Amino acid sequence: MRISKRPLTLRRRSSKATPDFLPEMKILIYNRHFHPSVGGTESSGRIMAKELAALGHEIIIYTSTPRPNTVRELDEGYKIVRSRSLPRLIKIALMQDVVFSRGGLSLRALLASVITRTPLVSFYEMAEQLPVNNSSVKATMLARLKQYCQRMVSLHVCVSDALQSALTLPEGARAFRLYNPISNELWTEKPANFESRQIDVTFIGRVQYSKGVLILGKALKQISSKRHVRVAIVGDGPAVPELRQMLDDPSIDSEFFGMLSGNDLRKVYANSRIVVVPSIA
Repeated sequence: MRISKRPLTLRRRSSKATPDFLPEMKILIYNRHFHPSVGGTESSGRIMAKELAALGHEIIIYTSTPRPNTVRELDEGYKIVRSRSLPRLIKIALMQDVVFSRGGLSLRALLASVITRTPLVSFYEMAEQLPVNNSSVKATMLARLKQYCQRMVSLHVCVSDALQSALTLPEGARAFRLYNPISNELWTEKPANFESRQIDVTFIGRVQYSKGVLILGKALKQISSKRHVRVAIVGDGPAVPELRQMLDDPSIDSEFFGMLSGNDLRKVYANSRIVVVPSIA
């Protein structure tokens, strides 16, 4: 069966909240990982859904992340479907104007797009989401499959120029660069005076090796040989024990906060002199 690539076209709807240049749409956002899971894809997907809904679009988040009974479901103007069912994903995609695949090209989202003939937009946020060469047979086959499937994507969106240049696309494929969003909920009206802030260096994110946390640890050790340094680590991950050990120094006053959100996270930002992003991925 030969599948032809379809152009990204939008069906015009009447709209009260949306400007004339941006048609109101039904958008399905496939976010495999989502709230209450914590991470970059989860956070940026949530911001995207919230802002698009505020513009008057009808947004559905489709995720396989379960919600524990102890966690209240989000109520931010969009619908959340928590399911692993491919038939259900296809059924929902059939009623949409466009499907967004976040976290790279999802084969499930692609299949739903192809079956329903709904345009697909794929979002890439890190190098790990790109097809890569690997010696294993399974990884090689998967990479080649994704490279072939890229031909059926209407638009490829990357969060940086470097990521876009690393994305090998078929001839004629459309690509666009869109920087990662920042939640306006993190802004504070009255941040502490710079000199009175209690934290010198803050890291916020998943504490794993690809985030460069061990590079951060080595840098802080060098700084601590010349002056006392106050450090905040916000997040959790497999590299926490090793980072704790690295920062176990009389000249380093470190505090591991674990997961923070909302006002608690805002306070850490407002009380920090420097926020570091030492990612190596």
